[in-house]
Amino acid sequence: MDTASLFITSQLALPTQLFYQVEECEKCPLIPLVTVPAGPHNTSVTVSTIFPTAFALRDVQDGSQICSFNEHFREYGRYNLHINRTVSGVGSSIVKCNLTEEEGNDHYANTPIYVALAITLGWLLLWQVIRWLLVRRQARMELQHQFAVVASGGNSVDSSTSSTDTLSLPPPTRRVQSLDTFRGLTLLLMVFVNNGGGGYWFLNHTPWNGLTIADLLFPWFMFIMGVSVAISMRSSPKKTSLTRMQMMVGILRRSAILFLLGLVINSSGYTSMETLRIPSVLGRFSVAYLVVATCQVIFLKYINQSTIFARWPSLMDIVPFWPIWLVSLAFPFTQVLVTYLLPVPGCPTGYVGPGGLHDNASHWNCTGGAAGYLDRVWLGNGHIYQTPTCKAIYQTQAFDPEGILGYLSSIFLVFLGLQAGRILTLFTEHRQRVIRLIGWGLGLGLIAGILCFFTKNDGWIPVNKNMWSLSYILTSASTGLLILAALYVLIDVLDLWTGTPFFYPSVNSIVIYVGSEVLSGLFPFSWQMPQNHAAQLFMSLWTTFIWWLISFLLYRRKVFIAI
Repeated sequence: MDTASLFITSQLALPTQLFYQVEECEKCPLIPLVTVPAGPHNTSVTVSTIFPTAFALRDVQDGSQICSFNEHFREYGRYNLHINRTVSGVGSSIVKCNLTEEEGNDHYANTPIYVALAITLGWLLLWQVIRWLLVRRQARMELQHQFAVVASGGNSVDSSTSSTDTLSLPPPTRRVQSLDTFRGLTLLLMVFVNNGGGGYWFLNHTPWNGLTIADLLFPWFMFIMGVSVAISMRSSPKKTSLTRMQMMVGILRRSAILFLLGLVINSSGYTSMETLRIPSVLGRFSVAYLVVATCQVIFLKYINQSTIFARWPSLMDIVPFWPIWLVSLAFPFTQVLVTYLLPVPGCPTGYVGPGGLHDNASHWNCTGGAAGYLDRVWLGNGHIYQTPTCKAIYQTQAFDPEGILGYLSSIFLVFLGLQAGRILTLFTEHRQRVIRLIGWGLGLGLIAGILCFFTKNDGWIPVNKNMWSLSYILTSASTGLLILAALYVLIDVLDLWTGTPFFYPSVNSIVIYVGSEVLSGLFPFSWQMPQNHAAQLFMSLWTTFIWWLISFLLYRRKVFIAI
């Protein structure tokens, strides 16, 4: 997968060397790919098809460049590079490099995912049609039953209330179904991506700067956690049956369990405690939840909501909570200051690149700048992630995307989720909620774009998942708010969709995530499959379906496991 074949034919009387570098590797030097002997001679090599690639043919003896070209190869393609010398009109000779693709090699690598997407959408549509028919049938049967009772002179319907009035009673209050659907959908996508994503590069994490869908799933889940904290702790401790101390004990217990579960997942495949990775996905959840939930418990005691709500009704989700806002803003502010001002031995102050080959290999051991340095000093090089996404391209050292400095910005992301939760709990009208969710989403997205200059590698603060940069946090919150608003309109306002089948994993999210991580690679969740997209996509979808089925069965049996 993600490769093509390049056949090189040289007619030169001197040996040459072909150098390459992918476009994704920012400011990286060209590196040797293959040596081409003096001709006539044929050489073959496998090339990557993920990113556009720059090539240069150089003389082996003096290193002078003979020719250069750029190409974005097609997956499974067969290409021919002809190197020959031609005589120009003035009697001198020039070397030409002609790259051509063989005909009849149309392998549609993306066809499996298009077919899978069509099947999935068809399944969802069929599910909704069946649900609509069942609901319509049930309503018709109930109406017929009531008419039959009335016609027979029965008294099951109050004589003071007509059958039409009875059927038009407002539905009972329900959960915010759109939030559960968002959580369940995000969780299923995480399972799908963590189990290979069909081997497609665009369903995996980006090497350094930039975004793919895989880079947004983890922060979306943290954002959703913030929304849930606001909904579950909407009242001050005095209005609940729990004391503030009891609430804090529950917060500490849950945080500790999440952190330990993160270590359990990290211990898979490790043979020594000296190489146990300490940072983890659930570890970051635990710390962020501890900070945000604690602030919610402490500061709600000192907020006189009734007075301020009356004075600032349109800002009731912001002004009364100014103490929490002061605390939340301190976290990204501290992260930015440390990132760009902390001196790192042997590295430029404020360096935020991947190190290795980046910038012509001038900062080889500076991966992640201050973030990587703090992890190596405080945790030790053996206790952080050894194969970051940037390693394959930049040839970098160990770097942990769930490192210590990123905890500060991820905490702020949960606070932004908390703000979205306040919108859902303090405002009662659909229009108020939707306008505010969209407004916050667009506003945060605009700030993120300004910070990165709406570019990938430039700007003050590039969007970077590995370092959880501020622009990345704001982008994640922005997209999370807009998706939540869209789902809220579809599900909770217009009632066009119930959220099925995606909300089932939501109620047992920790069980599904931990189970999918611990049992990854074990039968019947997965098994060895051929290395092609069709087989790998089937395996990823199969694993995701099995975990969805488990969540569905747990839901039907009313088994809800929470921490």
